[in-house]
Amino acid sequence: MRKRTPQRLLPLAITGLALCLAACGPRDAASRTDAPLPLTLTTEDSVSLPATFYPAGPKSVCGVVLVHDRGGTAAQWTPFAKRLQQSGIASIAFDMRGHGAGADGPRSHREFTPSDWLLAGFDIQAAVQALAAHGVDSNNIGIAGAGMGATLATHYAAQDETIQALVLISPALESDGVAIRRAFEAYTQRPSLLVAAKGDTYAASSAQTLKRAASTFCELREYAGGAHGIDLLDSLVGAREEVVYWLESILKTSREPVDPGHNTE
Repeated sequence: MRKRTPQRLLPLAITGLALCLAACGPRDAASRTDAPLPLTLTTEDSVSLPATFYPAGPKSVCGVVLVHDRGGTAAQWTPFAKRLQQSGIASIAFDMRGHGAGADGPRSHREFTPSDWLLAGFDIQAAVQALAAHGVDSNNIGIAGAGMGATLATHYAAQDETIQALVLISPALESDGVAIRRAFEAYTQRPSLLVAAKGDTYAASSAQTLKRAASTFCELREYAGGAHGIDLLDSLVGAREEVVYWLESILKTSREPVDPGHNTE
């Protein structure tokens, strides 16, 4: 036999239900607001690339383009992108041309020449435009690249002066015939962060060389172990947190002119 709710308890039951709905409603709305959004980017040279936009609240005022390494995919950035969301920073990750679902036709990144790699600048440009199209301030965007992605991010940022911050994870002075130093030296008046594991010797050496070559505010963070690229952020929580904090300090504060002579250790 079904029990009936005593009449005197009905107001309390209704009040409790209302409180529950009030508490659950905004949380559900917030989760929908921050849910990753699948996109398809179309580059200036007509290449279609799958991408994921990670919003950070209804008004994402700053954002970061995430560029994966040779042989990688956008999905590798998911944990880092979600951590950025927690700090109120939107981001977008994409499969570069010749990679993952972004491999157009039979041409794979394994066949790329240096000029093929540099065409990925169009990929990054499309991602920057997508951030702006989704409400991110077009003058408050940074780029983070890992491995070959660091090289390509540097080449792009050197030519697009609206990019406000550059993070290079496990950079290489030369990768698949594409050099980074001249592009890094051409990236001026804006801050950069170099990240490498000491046991990843070529990346660590490259980061140290770039630090010495920096013409503007530049920080170098070195960590124990031999992790490379995005794996470094996934395996070392401290490194991930420091990179996020650095991006917060650049993108989420008022942008003051950077002293070109300020090159921190």
